[in-house]
Amino acid sequence: MTTSVVAATESGVTAIAVWTLILVVIAALGAALAALSVRRVGAKEEVMSRELAALHTAVDRQVRQSSDNDSWNRDQVTARYQELLFALSNVDRVVAEEISAAVVSTPVGDLQSATRALDKAYDQLNLALTAALVVARRRVHPLALELSTGIDRRVFAPLAPETGIPAPAHERLQSEHAYITRMHSLLLKAMRADLGLLDPSAEATLIFTTKEVESGVQADRSTAAGRSAVQLIDLLEDFGVMPLLGAEDDFVMSDALLVQCEELYSAVSPNFQAVLRHIGDEIHLAIRPDLTDDRLEEIYEIAVRLVEAGLRGNIHRRDGLDGSSLFLIDPTHKAGMDRV
Repeated sequence: MTTSVVAATESGVTAIAVWTLILVVIAALGAALAALSVRRVGAKEEVMSRELAALHTAVDRQVRQSSDNDSWNRDQVTARYQELLFALSNVDRVVAEEISAAVVSTPVGDLQSATRALDKAYDQLNLALTAALVVARRRVHPLALELSTGIDRRVFAPLAPETGIPAPAHERLQSEHAYITRMHSLLLKAMRADLGLLDPSAEATLIFTTKEVESGVQADRSTAAGRSAVQLIDLLEDFGVMPLLGAEDDFVMSDALLVQCEELYSAVSPNFQAVLRHIGDEIHLAIRPDLTDDRLEEIYEIAVRLVEAGLRGNIHRRDGLDGSSLFLIDPTHKAGMDRV
């Protein structure tokens, strides 16, 4: 019996030892798994930390690059604006100094040389305008676009008879010069606005003025603009235009002159309505007598615009055998602005 008790006791001790060993193994496995899990979490956190650091670096780099690009773009805009202002100032200088000096003298000075200087300055302005329009912002862009077609160079080279430039031709030249000066002032304000340097109240005034410029309300600077038929006749006389021999004082042809002109010009322009002839310092005009009053007034205006532009426009010039230049006005010709 004693032996059985001892055996049972030993068997119980063995079972306890086995279970204890099992529990130890389980605890060890649990500790190992926990340690492994901690290492995995740590590794993931380390990866996430590295990714976040890389993301922050990329964001910082993008912010710096964007700032650099903004600075570069601003520098480019400023540079193009400065070039445009310089080119426009140069055109203004040539008109104020060289063109004006030539036309105010009697007889007229070296207008051809002054005109060549103006053409060169105008070409430089066109290049500056093209470059500026690429980068121009909202205040400068509409003004630069207007300026690209707005200047009428023809009036800076008027007809120059020995007696000097006619008063209305000089008036027309001055109005075009005033346009250039005004656009220079508006562009300067617009550039300051685009660069954030203009006072808000001044910018509001600029916006209103720009809309006026865009509307074309003040675009027609011709001496003919808004004149009646009688005023246009007086203006033509001030320009030195005379009735063609056989025409009345209002430039309307007599019946005999009409027959003669039809014989001379019908083959060239079957529907001609008026003849303007230039030879030497003389300009003659004759208009058909069978036109309506409205068309007659329009032809007066066409003639004024043609003469004030130095006989340069959209009416084809024909050279006569006697050295004269002929301009035959027909129904396709309309009074209005055109640029060369």
